[in-house]
Amino acid sequence: MKRLKRVRWTVQDIKEWIVSYLVILIIPIVICSVFFLYTYFVIWEETRDSNTAAMQLIASELDTIFEEAKLLEYSIQNNRTVKETAKISMPLNADKRFLLSKAGKEVTSYIGSKKWINSWYVFLTESEMCLIPSEGYLGAYVTFDELYKRFGQNCGLSKEDWKVILKQQNKREILYNSNSRTFSYITSLPIRSSLVTMNIIFEFNSDYVQKTLSHLDYMKNSGIILADGDNRVLTSRNMGDIDIEMLSEQIHADAGYQTAFINKEKVMVSCVESKHIGLKMFSIIPYEEFWKKAYESLSSFLLALFLCILSGTGVAYFFSIGKQQTWGKFKRIVSRKLENNTESLRFRNKEVATAIENIVQEYDTMQKQLTSVDS
Repeated sequence: MKRLKRVRWTVQDIKEWIVSYLVILIIPIVICSVFFLYTYFVIWEETRDSNTAAMQLIASELDTIFEEAKLLEYSIQNNRTVKETAKISMPLNADKRFLLSKAGKEVTSYIGSKKWINSWYVFLTESEMCLIPSEGYLGAYVTFDELYKRFGQNCGLSKEDWKVILKQQNKREILYNSNSRTFSYITSLPIRSSLVTMNIIFEFNSDYVQKTLSHLDYMKNSGIILADGDNRVLTSRNMGDIDIEMLSEQIHADAGYQTAFINKEKVMVSCVESKHIGLKMFSIIPYEEFWKKAYESLSSFLLALFLCILSGTGVAYFFSIGKQQTWGKFKRIVSRKLENNTESLRFRNKEVATAIENIVQEYDTMQKQLTSVDS
């Protein structure tokens, strides 16, 4: 019976220890959880906003480029010499050649040293001649065949298809050079006219574009892709070959960072579209990298929680031991008090019994005396 009583007391002690442990631990757990959730969402918003701001900055710089291109278009189409050159027909004589050279020089002065332009071409539909950059006193020009060798052939087009493109109306279309992995911009002049007298081509400086895209390089292992409306990758940074069409189906433009899978790898992707031309820019960041700071916060939270568990265990244990010791002392004091009171009560009861016995004996004696007197 003594052993069973000891087991029941041990279970009770464990229950009291668990209750004490939970009471002590629940407060830091709640505080740590609230702190972690707050930090988690703050970091998420900070990462999202900083990357979105960088994306918008890049998109703004690209839009600025196309704004400059639009100004160049107006300047070139309104130039008197270029207008006269657009009316030239074959065959060429000395005056016509001089006019072509003069027009090439004036276009060169307009374009100047624009950092985003690697080269440019102004194709005249009537004469099928093309103005090109020149470093000399007079501007330069080439024939259609020479332009095809320099540009059209590298775009993977046949000579016939290339001529169709140069004579048709183009509204800020993108041409991609698969050999040099560069892209160009073609549009027809005059603007807002059904009559096409010339087509102007701006070949983008790939180094400048790469420098513009490098604004997101502070994110480790991140990449960026610039694609056209037909989902052709025009240029990329820190990215391998991916299925851009599938990515476009998964991601909506201007909707912030979204979760996607590329080559079975989970990533965070954001897409921004250009306002002036059908270009799409994708920012791709590995999922772990995107949430790296949040994971670091989680590690701190888990460490704090472990310390709380460890310290709470010790505090609850000492509280339980202290409670047992205090309760033991209290029981011993009460037991001793009860024992003393019992002994005192026994002693008093014995005295009362002796007194009563003496009274009874005295009464018997008196009765005997009274009887003897009567007799």
